[in-house]
Amino acid sequence: MRKKLVGILFCMLMILSTIVPASATILSEKTSHPLAKGNTLYVGGLGPNNYTKIQDAVNASSNGDTVFVYDDSSPYYENVVVDKSITLIGEDKQTTVICYVGGNNAPIFLQADGVTVQRFTMSRSFYGIRIESNDCIIEDNIITANVVGMYIFKGNNILVEGNVISNNSDGVYISLTKDNVISGNIISFNTCHGVNLGTGRTLVTLNNISYNGQDGIMIGGDNNTILKNNIVNNGLYGINIWNSRRNSMLQNNIYNNRWGNARVEVDLWLSLLRSPFDHTWDGNYWGRLYQFPKAIMGRKYLILPTLIIQNWIQNHFTEIIPIGIYIPVIKFDRHPAKEPYDIPR
Repeated sequence: MRKKLVGILFCMLMILSTIVPASATILSEKTSHPLAKGNTLYVGGLGPNNYTKIQDAVNASSNGDTVFVYDDSSPYYENVVVDKSITLIGEDKQTTVICYVGGNNAPIFLQADGVTVQRFTMSRSFYGIRIESNDCIIEDNIITANVVGMYIFKGNNILVEGNVISNNSDGVYISLTKDNVISGNIISFNTCHGVNLGTGRTLVTLNNISYNGQDGIMIGGDNNTILKNNIVNNGLYGINIWNSRRNSMLQNNIYNNRWGNARVEVDLWLSLLRSPFDHTWDGNYWGRLYQFPKAIMGRKYLILPTLIIQNWIQNHFTEIIPIGIYIPVIKFDRHPAKEPYDIPR
């Protein structure tokens, strides 16, 4: 039975140390599969008992089986729905390509718990991979040229490790889920956010998050930990926190982001109810040596909702303007690092 990834999360939060990426076993022949846990079904090869379509092999599999996909027949134009606890492995992530053209779905859509997906390119779709299940591993893939690279929705305990996620709109979008680990990925050149955390209790660590068009990481959920990442050269902010609380940003390299390295913004009414400025910033490297604590700028947005003010504004202005004012708030990284961390690229 697959171990719960929440254990990884809590260990990381306690020791703040380095995660060692899981190693991948490389196949040298097309006749065997050393990673198989149950039966192995093959797709796209030349020998007997090979399936033409990935979906046909998934349909014929049982829990615990492995579906191994050769690159001979790549690209595969499919929407592969995985509704069993299997391991789905491509021969080579550079050449085993799955594309899904049409509809609002993905080349790979995980609906079963305990699925492992390795060594594919997932491209040219709305979602590169869509996950609505628990305890899954997405490892050593290329996810590129989609609207949303990876969409994790309502699935808990997901490990996303060692992938290249680039040239999508949002690289990784997570919503209504918890206890996930995003580790050791290259998340770059996405036109919007590198990582969009619309959820809580996710560990983001040892990633290179760079050259994304907007924010490196957008945080809209509570109790996330951003630990030891390179967050550099993004188009807006390195880390942008909106209407959330108790997030921790620890020992990251955060610099050269165009509009600023970090920002916190919140609706004032929410801040009065939930005290959302209780984030922790500690030990980050900000692009230069700081002799004193590094200020993190934030602001509360005070909405003025009364009908009198709204009517007055509508009667005196022809353009629509925000009905509110900003109140500045400052937080501090009290122990900024003196030099950048050596984070694998």
